[in-house]
Amino acid sequence: MSETFIRRMKLGKRPLQKPRKIWNIDNTPNQAGAITHYIDLNVQTNGKQKTIQFLITNIGGEDIVLGYPWMATFEPQFTWGKGVINEKALPVVIRSVNPTIPRRGPVIARTRVTGHHLRATTSTELAIKAQQYVKKVEVPREYQQFAKVFSEEESKCYPPK
Repeated sequence: MSETFIRRMKLGKRPLQKPRKIWNIDNTPNQAGAITHYIDLNVQTNGKQKTIQFLITNIGGEDIVLGYPWMATFEPQFTWGKGVINEKALPVVIRSVNPTIPRRGPVIARTRVTGHHLRATTSTELAIKAQQYVKKVEVPREYQQFAKVFSEEESKCYPPK
């Protein structure tokens, strides 16, 4: 989450016990230096709600990046080739953990759908472009008799239902 977004929304932040050094997606050190603060926010996706810790640092032109903790918790479905999230995961609502209104925290951020698409972030665009550098891996000869197990088609039927 960006520091400027924290200030603009007048949110409180907490210091980390130990600062965390981070790198950008291109493996360069983040110009903001180590992450020293975080904020806990309630995130709701598809009716499911959980408190998630957001680290505060310079993330370029974005306000919030929903990363691995959000994906692991809510397991949204994506069309990766197009950089589009499945509508069932929408809307994503982020609220303050310590709201001023009992049981109804102020909404921090909400996704908006235009047509059936969300705007792709720079990191999403880079991830899509990175696919062009992925090399197809062959099944080693000694395992080729089990190639069926490694096929995309066959993997869809595991585990047996």
